[in-house]
Order: sequence, then C-alpha cells, then structure tokens
Amino acid sequence: MLSCCVGSEDAEEIKPPLAPSTDGVVPDLMKEKIFTFVVQKSGPSDLLGMDVKHKKGQYLVVSKIFNDGAIKRSNGMVADDQRLKEDDVIMEINGIKGDDNAMVEECKKSMKLELKIRRNLK
Repeated sequence: MLSCCVGSEDAEEIKPPLAPSTDGVVPDLMKEKIFTFVVQKSGPSDLLGMDVKHKKGQYLVVSKIFNDGAIKRSNGMVADDQRLKEDDVIMEINGIKGDDNAMVEECKKSMKLELKIRRNLK
C-alpha cells in the first residue's frame, strides 16, 4: 500500500462537471455530486490507504480503498454520502488542480488534505 496514489496514465477521458440548464435542472442520467473530503494523517509515515488511476494528466480516479489508513479513518467520521468511494474523481487536492503528479506530491508531503471530489450519481 502506497502513501498516496499509484496508477498508470490512462487515455479514458474524464468530462468536466456538467452545468445546469437555464432552469437549474441537470438531466437525471447525468447527475453528479461535487464535495470536499478532508483527510488528516496521523504522522509523516501514515499511509492514505488508496490506489488511484491517473487520467489525462489532470485528474485522479480512486481505484481501491484499503481497510486501513487515513482514508478509512476519515470515512468513518462522515456520513455515507460524504465518504470517499471507489470510482470517485479527485479533481483537486489542497488547491492543486489540473496536474495529477503535483496532486500526488501534495498527498505525500501534507498532513491535512482537502480533496475536491466529483461523483457520478446513477
């Protein structure tokens, strides 16, 4: 289990968030949720406990969450709909966005992480 993020560059395109129509409605089949997930590591050697895939050099997609680590602990402190889950798209970490490698480095060096998450709702 790595400290933050692993995976290989993947050609699959991640689409930007949908904008609501002028009447404020997003089509049912394309709904998504954007939220902030906060992770506090217990120390410099604390592992996050997740694997990710790198997408187009801009995003990270959660591919696995392990049964231990800072993510698992943080998930236990929030409501189910606010938990980090597999297939969630990490769009930003501590204000860093558009550069997946910089986001990974931020995961390694910071004790507190604020992740901006996009989740497709089915």
